[in-house]
Amino acid sequence: MTLYAGERTMDGAIVTRDGAPLNPRHDVANFSRVGLEWGFDGGPARQLALALLCDYLGDAARAIRLAPLLAEQATARLPNEWSFDDVALGRLVAELDPGGSRS
Repeated sequence: MTLYAGERTMDGAIVTRDGAPLNPRHDVANFSRVGLEWGFDGGPARQLALALLCDYLGDAARAIRLAPLLAEQATARLPNEWSFDDVALGRLVAELDPGGSRS
């Protein structure tokens, strides 16, 4: 099981995957110059959605397609500190893309 977590510190927002920094995946798309953020609508929340989807799905094209939806439904609504596992992320993805499957 994979655990994703985010917290805000004096040094800024930190997002991890199993305790290690989550790759923001700027190589796939760059929605944010400030990195990964959450709790509001905008590019940083979309970048977080993209990073989570790329990690979970392993499919950059599908991640780009679903990132705006995941940002709107989830990452823009997260509290200051949060965590969820890949099972919870999978449920969100299934709601956003019912006909899709995990790669």
